[in-house]
Amino acid sequence: MVTIRDVAREVGVSITTVSHALNGKGSVSPDTRRRILEAAARLEYAPNTTARSLVKRQTNAVGIAYPVPDLVASSSTTLGVFVSALADRLNHWGYNTLLATRSYDDRDKFLQLVASQTVDGMVVLDVRNHDYRVPLLRKFKMPFVLMGRCLDNEGLDYVDIDAEQGAYEATKALIAVGHRRIVYHGAADLDMGYTHRGLIGYQRALAEAALPFQNALVRIQAPVPRALALLAQGLAADGTAYTAVVTGSLSLERNLGAAEDGFGPGSSDIQIAAYGTDRIFDMAGLAVDRLVAVMKSQSQDMMQRLFPTKVKVY
Repeated sequence: MVTIRDVAREVGVSITTVSHALNGKGSVSPDTRRRILEAAARLEYAPNTTARSLVKRQTNAVGIAYPVPDLVASSSTTLGVFVSALADRLNHWGYNTLLATRSYDDRDKFLQLVASQTVDGMVVLDVRNHDYRVPLLRKFKMPFVLMGRCLDNEGLDYVDIDAEQGAYEATKALIAVGHRRIVYHGAADLDMGYTHRGLIGYQRALAEAALPFQNALVRIQAPVPRALALLAQGLAADGTAYTAVVTGSLSLERNLGAAEDGFGPGSSDIQIAAYGTDRIFDMAGLAVDRLVAVMKSQSQDMMQRLFPTKVKVY
């Protein structure tokens, strides 16, 4: 069994320094803290079982990995509803909520949170195709549930919407009424699971209609008013015109219903097909219930649940 002494020996520092780094205390330099956290993950070090149980009884907390800096200008409104729904369900089970709001790129802070074992489990939002948080959580044997999917989901518990099918149906709906130049709008980069899968659905619908896929018609930008107004102008990246937009929204009414944003019903001549879900609280409840079962070591089959999407055409 790996001990804190092994981590200290690996890095060449004192046990006290390792303890401070893992718990976010003391005056440990950023470089030393990073090396300690990396060594702890590499050696698969976790505090001893007795200490962990004491921490659990004291904190009774669950972390929600919610990278706010990455989302302030994108889908933060919808994900904010998810956070509220998750916190509400956690409260039902008697757990406090700890928001891990650092940017996705701030790996050291996330590693520190996991290594310090200050939460009993984690709900991970805004999941990437190759999400570094997954192997870290596994290394430290921390229970977790994904709100989204990676490319490889073997052995993972997740709740997600079927973005591929949603984008496929939305694109088909626009093709059916005569549109041939259709933009695919992604609110986040293509490493995001839902953006990536939405693009696959969009491409599938185009292929079935014998329409060419064109990179110029893929727009990855946050759905803030200025960006939505630009989409409403109907000009692709190469300067050519398009007549319709397919976009994914986890909450259709919240992100697409306001004409004053320049992207709602009647705001332009561009027709919009949006796909998303209105079952946020159902999804959050399912994720939390599964996580609680895992944290309590209740034997259950792995949970992998896809929620169907709704399509609205404006």
